[in-house]
Amino acid sequence: MILQAETTVPRAANFLAHRQCPGLSVTSPPDHTSNRFLRTVITSSKQIVRLASFLLATVLPLACCEFASGHQFEDGYIERTIAVRIRDRQGEIEYAVGLNDATIDQFLANWPDDRRLAKELEDQDRPDGPQQIKPPAQLVAEKAGSEEPPVEGALINELELVRQFAEVATPHLSKNLTIQIGDQVLPLTLIAAEPSSRHHATIIVRWRFTLPAAETMQVEVRDRNFLVQPGGAKYALKTSGDTMLIRSNVAPILVRAQRSVLNTVSAWARWQAPVISVTVKRVNSQRASAPTSGN
Repeated sequence: MILQAETTVPRAANFLAHRQCPGLSVTSPPDHTSNRFLRTVITSSKQIVRLASFLLATVLPLACCEFASGHQFEDGYIERTIAVRIRDRQGEIEYAVGLNDATIDQFLANWPDDRRLAKELEDQDRPDGPQQIKPPAQLVAEKAGSEEPPVEGALINELELVRQFAEVATPHLSKNLTIQIGDQVLPLTLIAAEPSSRHHATIIVRWRFTLPAAETMQVEVRDRNFLVQPGGAKYALKTSGDTMLIRSNVAPILVRAQRSVLNTVSAWARWQAPVISVTVKRVNSQRASAPTSGN
């Protein structure tokens, strides 16, 4: 009824105005208040969308990079992943390391001799060894020595710190990471060593290698880095092309890999045992080497 009354008044006014002055009509004024409110809502919605897009494009990547810088790790803790990809006879190893800034400073001050530390820990595990067994963290601190206090004004930003760590760490990682076929250690060619924005990784180092021209072979990867540091690890190996995977002790990709807690593994066991052990076969090796028959 209210709506009908509101719509009847303009019609009656139009009828009377037309009787008195033909051609003249009265109309209700437009509702400018509603139009302004609608435009304000639309404008505010567009601003909210633009602000959300800006945050997704700028703030979120920075937050991810900050999280990947290693702040989530405790001092002395090392997280690592090793992913091996083999296509035909060509292979690539990707080694990712995650640690915090305090641990980076410790390694930059003095990189521990992993082999010597592992041997000392092995001697302590023997029955005739010392009665006082020192924890790995204490051994590392003793071997690293005391750090010099930072010079005032010589502060370094985090990205530069990570770059320095990648530069210093790469020779050690290359020396203590081996891939071998039986007793033959394959040479590794460095591809890149750089900071990483990946989750749980501070730096990533990549090498390439070439498998020998054999039909079937056992491939073993040994990681003798960070032997006495607590941490976790994931390992993966994947083949493609002419190389087929016959047997493997690891997952094909890291997202399927089971995380190993290294705190319970002795340093000497880490030194001796391979972290990846697989058997591969070149399925087209005989076909490629066989002579082609004439027509």
